[in-house]
Amino acid sequence: MKSNFLQGLKKFVFYAVGIILIAIGINCSKLSSLGISPVSSVPRACEVIWGWSLGAMTIVVYVILVMLQILVLRKRFKWINLLGIPIAIAFGFLVDLFGVSAKTNFFGLDTSGFGHWLAWLPVPQNYFARIGYFLASMVIIAAGVFLYLRPKWVAMPAEGFAAAISEVSGMKFGNCKTIVDTSMITISFVMHFVFMVFIKGMPVLEFFKGFIGLPMNFDGAVTVVGIGTVLSAIFIGQLVKLLTKLCGSEIDKFINK
Repeated sequence: MKSNFLQGLKKFVFYAVGIILIAIGINCSKLSSLGISPVSSVPRACEVIWGWSLGAMTIVVYVILVMLQILVLRKRFKWINLLGIPIAIAFGFLVDLFGVSAKTNFFGLDTSGFGHWLAWLPVPQNYFARIGYFLASMVIIAAGVFLYLRPKWVAMPAEGFAAAISEVSGMKFGNCKTIVDTSMITISFVMHFVFMVFIKGMPVLEFFKGFIGLPMNFDGAVTVVGIGTVLSAIFIGQLVKLLTKLCGSEIDKFINK
């Protein structure tokens, strides 16, 4: 009994620490203004368009991803995967808890006094500082993904949706994860482009300056999808593979001991 409790406790710690690190890394990528991580690109676009916090929009998008799993899997859907909904809610709170924005709106509620534990971080004033935040975000997110996957508990909604596509189509999970990430990047890019260019009247050239990380001369302009988003899609998975190769088996032995 004691052994099972300790094993469960170790799994919980690794899972929780991993998710916390992902939330921190996402906020670092947001602060870099070089493009947020792929799985947060749609929530970030929604945050810019509707004004609700990144955490609130993460909850909405991630719950939709859980619903999409049901549509894809149908009779194959395992009801334990509905745990993805409370996980999405908890993760959304964590994103805001470690937020870098001084003011937030959580589903219409002013939550400026809630969390924002990373709001003390200085806003990068030059390109090298932005690159530093971006590189840190990739390493932190990769470490978080690596740790939260170790217990083999319920996957985060984005990975769960990719796994659902893999199960139905027979394609490798890695390829399905690439499809999901690419789709989210494309959706968020189109949403942000239409909002900024066609609704806000932002010049197209200014929009694409933001994409490659150059300063934009337009009031309220932010980068949602940028060169950093593309690089994150390419390298975070590789960093997770590297961490798994270096210490995955040792950590797995420790957890299951």
